[in-house]
Amino acid sequence: MINLALYIIVIPLTLVLFYYYFLAAVAYSNIGKPKKQSGSKHTKKFVIIIPAHNEEKTLHTALDSCGNLEYQKTLFDVVVVADNCTDQTANIARNYGALCLERHDNVKVGKGYALKWVLEHDLIRKYDAIVILDADCTLTSNALEIISNLLDSGHEVLQAKYTVSNPDDCPISYVSAIGSIIENDLFYSPKSKLNLSVFLRGTGMVFASEILEKIPWSAHSIVEDVEYTMLLLENNIAVKFVDEVSVNSNFPTTIEQLRIQRIRWASGNIGIGKLHAIKWMINGLRTRNYRLFDAGWTFLTLSRPLLIFLLAMALGLGITTIYLEPTFYSNLTLYYIIFLCFIYMFYILLGVFRLGINKSRLYLLAKSPLIIIELIVISVLGLFGVKQHEWSRTPR
Repeated sequence: MINLALYIIVIPLTLVLFYYYFLAAVAYSNIGKPKKQSGSKHTKKFVIIIPAHNEEKTLHTALDSCGNLEYQKTLFDVVVVADNCTDQTANIARNYGALCLERHDNVKVGKGYALKWVLEHDLIRKYDAIVILDADCTLTSNALEIISNLLDSGHEVLQAKYTVSNPDDCPISYVSAIGSIIENDLFYSPKSKLNLSVFLRGTGMVFASEILEKIPWSAHSIVEDVEYTMLLLENNIAVKFVDEVSVNSNFPTTIEQLRIQRIRWASGNIGIGKLHAIKWMINGLRTRNYRLFDAGWTFLTLSRPLLIFLLAMALGLGITTIYLEPTFYSNLTLYYIIFLCFIYMFYILLGVFRLGINKSRLYLLAKSPLIIIELIVISVLGLFGVKQHEWSRTPR
């Protein structure tokens, strides 16, 4: 029974790590290298929507970023959705010159409902494309120019890089930065180059207006971005990952902030994955929709803390097997598991080196195991059904 459990774990781990390294190889290759965009005249009109729930402390960050965009000012507007706010969010938005729409609904609570409400508003229909930006994020100054070029070339849904602007604050933000750079550079970027599935990430999302007319926003779970991604993939609409545009945000620096944010992400993503991953893979094969198949597979491979947990479990089972029945094959299996642990460690080190190494970061790296353990616990709780059912804002 122990050997059976061991192989049930080791075989999928091997496939996942092969997938990781395959995508990493694509990332380091010239496959899908973007062509230099021509300096054509831009005429697309954008609306930047900023959902904000009690964001008086951070909203100025996003509004200042929008004010610094290198794009014709008459071709984009900023709309702040003051969603169930009890602070000065609405006044701050108006003082910056943004259009502010106030929403009050104590039943339909959360960012997904706020987005559905504003995207159904009549004023949104006059724009060529919609950009969603969180209230604590900044946007690359030439973002709209790059996005306009991509929309002109036929892409309909885009996702910008979501990066950590405070990697050196503490071990928590440092670990988040490593995870972010792996997810951006070694996972989603190569997947996009291969025209595989890319998941929307809540902020830095861009939609051509006709997409939202064809597939109205109806996602309001605690991971509304992933939920809407699935609607797109079921309609065989690809999400283009945009390396050249970054959305930057301060990530959690306290355990309380980390737990609230990651429990929402882990419980939502793992919950959707448990319900639908295998079904999407089967439907993808049946309908020859390879992006849908890849989306199901992505749900099974996306959680890096969960992968560490499974490697640790396999290592424990391997050691137990040798203790109970030391044979050539049990020894060989244990050596293979140790090999898997080392190649996964090397994969994480790719992210460490891509982020950059200095003396202070080596110190943060030395303290990161405690944070990784916390992330593993959160992921395992999500796997075994400890869920957050309602959307909750990460404390600032």
